[in-house]
Order: sequence, then structure tokens, then C-alpha cells
Amino acid sequence: MNEPLISIVIPVYNRPVELKRAISSVLSQTYQIFEVIIIDDCSTYDLRKVIEVFKDERLVYHKLSEKRNANVARNLGAKLAKGTYIAFLDSDDEWMPFHLERRIQKIQEWRCDGIFGSAKIFHNEFTTYRISRKLKINESFINYLLSDGFAQTTSFFFKNSALKNIFWNEELKRHQDYDFIVRLSESYKLFPDAEPTIIIHWEENKVTYHFDSCIKFINANKAKIEPKIYNKYHSKLLWFARNEGDIKFIKHYEKEAVRYPKYLSLSEFLNTSKKRKFPFIIYYKLKFGFLNFF
Repeated sequence: MNEPLISIVIPVYNRPVELKRAISSVLSQTYQIFEVIIIDDCSTYDLRKVIEVFKDERLVYHKLSEKRNANVARNLGAKLAKGTYIAFLDSDDEWMPFHLERRIQKIQEWRCDGIFGSAKIFHNEFTTYRISRKLKINESFINYLLSDGFAQTTSFFFKNSALKNIFWNEELKRHQDYDFIVRLSESYKLFPDAEPTIIIHWEENKVTYHFDSCIKFINANKAKIEPKIYNKYHSKLLWFARNEGDIKFIKHYEKEAVRYPKYLSLSEFLNTSKKRKFPFIIYYKLKFGFLNFF
């Protein structure tokens, strides 16, 4: 029986050094039946020079005619894919050598439509691991992601047939991976792999949160989010908004962080400006009766 072809989609904008590292990790895989579709989001750097060094005909290069974003690049890559499976790899990340071999083995063993999984993460001065736990019984994917679940783009591995009618939202600048896999999970069977097979590089100091995209994603899924998880997520984003100093989003997250008052934890309650407002103060003097300083 012929081994299946895997189409690997790498969106990239500049990042020649990182792209070289990503491609090297693909070519070092123990499973070698693949095509690598590199979609250049109109880089100012000539990335062909990086790709040509490898002298590998499996590397296919396409350049967008104008600057768009990574989601546009991913959608084009998925449309061009010829493989039975599609794997996504961010240009600044890499795979461990057994990533594809394990993905093929597990997607067949588990008889599912896609796999996401755990990661080794390099920060500026230290290394951590994030493990993709199993979903709880009747747990929706949105609640999985907004609690302690983990599913990052570089770990995504799906049947090509599952992606024919589901595309990346080209308007989102943040939570695009959440949005994509949540919609996919509603129609297909997706399993987590607890074994780390990918390496993520989170070494940049400055993070842009794109709160507009976050809000758009949450609004599209609000009815599916459990109250405790909703409060906790918005309390966290409130901290980020305060750190950015953006009054518009601070006000938004102050409001949403207490949308479900009776489900607030003590730390979430103390984090909100509403803790001294009626009826919050009455409710929480009853709930947290041992406190007398608010």
C-alpha cells in the first residue's frame, strides 16, 4: 500500500533565518512523503534565496501579489494542497523529527479527522512545555481553549477532505487559530496528542493583542462559553488592556469580566472596578463575608 502524501503549509513574511530553520525541521522528518507549500505574504526580502539553498523539488513557493496576512496565505496553501493530509507550520516554529510519523500513525489509529497537540516552548530565557489534555465529556472546544486546553497552529494536522469547506477567517488578527479549530470541531472529530512533537518560539518581548479580533471571536461564540470561563477569560484580557492603557478596551473588559457575577472568583472580583458599586458590594459582602475592606 502506498504511503499517503502530506501537504505542509508554511505562511511567511520575511523571517529568512526562521524560515530556514522551519524548512530544515521538515526535511529532517522521519516521514518523508510530503510537499511543502510556502506562501510568501509579499515579503520585502527575497525568500527564494532561502528556499533554493535546499535544492529540494518538494519545496513549492508562491508569493502573494500584495501584502495580506497569514490567514490568506494558509487558505491559499490549503487550496493548493495535493496531499491526503494537511499540516500547518508557522514560519518561526519547527517540528521535532518524529512529528509527521506520529501524526500519520495516530490519525489512523484513533480514526479521527484531525490532531492537535503538545509543544516545547522556547521563551527568551527559559523553556516550558504545554500539554494538550483530553477534552472532558461534553466539553465544547471553545471552553477547552479558553480554560486550560492547548491547541496551537504548528501542531495542526488534518485530513484534506475536512478542510474543503472550512477556511481561516482572513479578517482576524488574533484568535484566528481558535476560530478555525472551533468551527472545524463542530463538524469533525479532532483528538489531542499529549506527546510534544512541535517546538514553538515565543522569544519576542512585545505582544500585540488585537483586542478588536478577540472581541469579534468571543461575540461569535458567546452562547457556547460557560459563565466561569467567560469571566476568567475577560478578567485576563482586562489585565492586558490595562497594561496597554487603552481606555476603550479597558471599559469593555471591565464590563464583560463581571457579566456573570455569581460565578466570579475572589481574584476576579477584586480585579474589577465594579467591586464598590451596588449591587456588587452587597452580593460580595455576603459571598466573601470574611473580607471587610471592600
